[in-house]
Amino acid sequence: YEVVGTVRARVSATVASKLMGTIRKFAVQEGDRVTAGDLLVELDERQVRAHLNQARAALAEAEKAESAAVSARSAAEAGARQAALAYQRNKALLAGGAVTQETFEAVAARHEQARAALSRAEALVDAARFRVQQSRAAVAAAAVARKDARLEAPYDGRVTAKLADEGDLASPGSPLLMLEQADGYRVDLAVPETYMSHVHVGQALEVRIPAAGTVLSGTVAVI
Repeated sequence: YEVVGTVRARVSATVASKLMGTIRKFAVQEGDRVTAGDLLVELDERQVRAHLNQARAALAEAEKAESAAVSARSAAEAGARQAALAYQRNKALLAGGAVTQETFEAVAARHEQARAALSRAEALVDAARFRVQQSRAAVAAAAVARKDARLEAPYDGRVTAKLADEGDLASPGSPLLMLEQADGYRVDLAVPETYMSHVHVGQALEVRIPAAGTVLSGTVAVI
């Protein structure tokens, strides 16, 4: 029994954009052979570059704020140490009757205020460092997005379809090219149910490609 099939690449991929941006350039056309890492499509990266610059500016501001918060904490630590020493000294003086209860209570209040100021300063440092971490993550994400503006071939193969044109707006997930790996093909066959009992995995078949004048030997890989 003879059945008509369709020759397909064993491995194929749809090259899609990860970004929203205008297609600046197609470096390949249908039928072109490509090597892994070759440039396929280049998107306009001006918007991505603007986001990267904004993220870097935000990081610089966050680092300045962190530096100011650390300086404020150092001042608060010095004030807390002085207040603690004054508190211990006046506590001893109070025990010896050298200062009044009123004076000691004023010193104790300043001690508590200094401790509270130090706690606030430490909280501000923690918040500033968190903002720095967020800003660094934003810079890293923007840098990755800038790289994503260049779509490269994932493997050696051939471009089989061009699904967009230069100047089109690419969006995340929108297909731009079809790429087939060069090493290996398969033939998809639709066999009538009547003959299915005679087909098994590993069975040898003769595959004829009239357009190429070629006869190949094939093996049933999957049913």
